[in-house]
Amino acid sequence: MHWDNDLKKFPPSYTLFNLLAKGPAAAAVSQLAPSSFAALNATAQYIPYTGKFRCMYVIGQNDNAIPPALSSSYIEQPGAKFEVLKIDGDHEPQLSRPDTVAQVIRRFAGEKI
Repeated sequence: MHWDNDLKKFPPSYTLFNLLAKGPAAAAVSQLAPSSFAALNATAQYIPYTGKFRCMYVIGQNDNAIPPALSSSYIEQPGAKFEVLKIDGDHEPQLSRPDTVAQVIRRFAGEKI
């Protein structure tokens, strides 16, 4: 993530929910809980994006949490096979752009939209 441990400069309402109105952003922030350090640093036993299955990587063009360079490094890593889609979204587009997310899911499932 793009964060320097300064919650005053980079509050979740800016890094995660920047396309939501103040009220919904505050509600979303109030639901956040700490992540498990062990889970965040676990070694994957299975890598799903090697081509055995279709995998889509959705980039929110207004994502203040994941800088473009980090997305690129993930997408372009050796052996990775992603369908990449850029949307007008922030880090949590299921809240800020639910119709867009529904269209992405339908498109990925093969439904004509």
